[in-house]
Amino acid sequence: MSTKTLIILLFLVFLISCEKIPGDKAWVYFNETQCANPWPIDNSASTESKVQAYLETNGIQIFDNRIDIFSKGPFCEACHCSTGRKIYVLILKSDLEDILKLGFKK
Repeated sequence: MSTKTLIILLFLVFLISCEKIPGDKAWVYFNETQCANPWPIDNSASTESKVQAYLETNGIQIFDNRIDIFSKGPFCEACHCSTGRKIYVLILKSDLEDILKLGFKK
């Protein structure tokens, strides 16, 4: 077997073995609050892991996430007040309607 044939064969095996999830994706966000977020309050877990667990429980798969700070305050300390952070998650567009019902925004 020639080197060129081996390289092509390995490349094809690599392409076939990659996990591919069909469907277009979209970024959505949630304005984090002091304590009125829909996921459980758990100081031992990161915000990202709490959001991911919450969304997976609701049947929504996350492909990526990030948190952006849009303001450093000052903020009120009531539960409904903002923390100045937006939580972004990348989901399938087919899950868009469901995640919007959970309080996320486009």
